Amino acid sequence: MPPLILDMDPGVDDALALVWSLAWAECDVCAVMTVSGNVDVDLGTSNALRLLALMGRPDIPVYRGERRPLEGEPIRAAHIHGGTGLGEAQLPSSTGTADSGASAALSDRLRSEPDRYSIVAVGPLTNLATAELNDPGVLAKASEVYVMGGAIHVPGNVTPTGEFNLVSDPRAASIVFESNATIRLVPLDVTRKMRVTQAEMKEGLTDCPAEIRDFLMAATSTPMKIGREKYGYDGMYLHDPLTAMLSVEPMWAEWETFHIQIETQGEFTHGQIVVDERSQPVHQGKPIQVAMDIDRRKLLDAFFQPIRSWRGAKK
Repeated sequence: MPPLILDMDPGVDDALALVWSLAWAECDVCAVMTVSGNVDVDLGTSNALRLLALMGRPDIPVYRGERRPLEGEPIRAAHIHGGTGLGEAQLPSSTGTADSGASAALSDRLRSEPDRYSIVAVGPLTNLATAELNDPGVLAKASEVYVMGGAIHVPGNVTPTGEFNLVSDPRAASIVFESNATIRLVPLDVTRKMRVTQAEMKEGLTDCPAEIRDFLMAATSTPMKIGREKYGYDGMYLHDPLTAMLSVEPMWAEWETFHIQIETQGEFTHGQIVVDERSQPVHQGKPIQVAMDIDRRKLLDAFFQPIRSWRGAKK
């Protein structure tokens, strides 16, 4: 499978996606890029470095990305992820350092080895859009681009119609979706089918290395508490881990094709995915493969199994 470039805003579920990707034997994470989103980019970069140290992979390069969306003000999610972005987890400081210029580094990799890398974008799409603006056509050099974002037939989680990652930078999302990249979208329609309860998390991490188990239980306690107290459900959604998992095994989902555009102007609908499903559509949106259904039990097993089995870094 192609090496993965992870673009993220860590973020509890971003952290889970990174841990899973590093634990999955067939997954080769070759770079991590950070972007303004759940937390500011400096904190997100620090979190990425600490997570790589926890997993014994400080050799993986980290690139600090964009500090602000292309338009508008940053949106944060401390109410979900906690002030540090990692819930109640405490990780030691990392001695690792990050390079600046994520978008330039992305362009360099994609241009130097076309069709070699897959991108897994689980935060706002500012880094990818900046790369495309500065180097038109570069995203088409990726093997595939997996995007966690948007809502097709379900309500949003930030606005009535909008999901956090796309609402955080609608212009960036529009640029990416209008590019010639081969995109697979993982929206709320399917990630909301990937909820893990607190009991399932505890059971799933049985026999997991203590340092990983303790981190994951502490990190997930904050979004699970919010889910229980504010939204009335047990557990949390594995939005970003599911996206990483489907980038490795696309057959784990059922995919449908939709012609998609991103609303960038609406007062109440900015960041909304617009799909023309009329019998005679005139919508000019790009056809995108969209994950719409999964086998939750199978995917939860696939999430926990490599983490339980992880016994040290693979390089």
